[in-house]
Amino acid sequence: MEDEIALPVLSESLIVRLEMLFPDKCPDLTEEQKDVWFKSGQVSVIRFLRQTYNEQLQKNILTKTNYHVYVIT
Repeated sequence: MEDEIALPVLSESLIVRLEMLFPDKCPDLTEEQKDVWFKSGQVSVIRFLRQTYNEQLQKNILTKTNYHVYVIT
């Protein structure tokens, strides 16, 4: 069994912003293969963060009082 990696409490606003910056979409046929794989890796990380966020919600780790939302401009 793999050792579990403890992640900090995640915010939905961060995940939504990452999903906007690195959308999960079909690759453009004109892209080089290495770029397709690179973008696939980006989306994979965001999916992992989304899954972890949902698990944190289910375990009641997240509440409105125990995390902060930071605005990055």
